[in-house]
Amino acid sequence: MTKPTWTNAEIAAFAAANAVTWLTPAHAERFAERANEAAAAGRAVPRMTSRFVEPAHVFQMGPTRR
Repeated sequence: MTKPTWTNAEIAAFAAANAVTWLTPAHAERFAERANEAAAAGRAVPRMTSRFVEPAHVFQMGPTRR
């Protein structure tokens, strides 16, 4: 599985789509670095494959009908 990374072009497109007009190439480069760091941090968070294998205290069930 390849690790998704943000490129400067993607950051520029993101900025244009969100009306960020003051973004310089230097800003875009720093933005891409930080976005890649944030993406790596998100990938490091362990996730369970299903809600049925999560610890019981994470999911709470309401009362069941009888």
